[in-house]
Amino acid sequence: MYKYSIFIHNFFIHIIYKLMLINYVHTFFTGPLLIYIGYTKTKCKLMHNLLIILGVAIILAFLNRWYNKELYAWLFVHLLLFASLLIYVGYKQGEAPKYLYSFLLAIGIAATGFHGIKVVEEYVKND
Repeated sequence: MYKYSIFIHNFFIHIIYKLMLINYVHTFFTGPLLIYIGYTKTKCKLMHNLLIILGVAIILAFLNRWYNKELYAWLFVHLLLFASLLIYVGYKQGEAPKYLYSFLLAIGIAATGFHGIKVVEEYVKND
C-alpha cells in the first residue's frame, strides 16, 4: 500500500512541476517574444524563424496529447489559432499584414499576464 501512495504522490508532483514549467515558459519566453515581435513588427529572420519553430512545437505538443488521449479544449485553440498564426507570420518574414502583428502583441500580453499570475500565485502559496 505504501508503494502505491509514493507512486501517486510522485505522479502529482510531476504534474505540478509540468504545469509550473508551462507557466514559466509562457511568462518568461513565449509571451515576451510575442510582445517584442508584435510591438516592433521586426523583419529579423531569427525572430520569424522562432515563430515557425514555436508553431511547429505547438503542433507536435498537440499530436503528443492526442496520442496519449490527453486532449482538452484549450489545446484546439492553440492548434487552430496560435500555431497557424505563428507559422504564417513566420513564413511571411515581415511581410504579413500589420494587424496580425497586433494579434501577436495581444496574445503575448495575455500569455505573459495570465501565466505570470499563475507563477506569482504558486510562489505566494509556497512561501
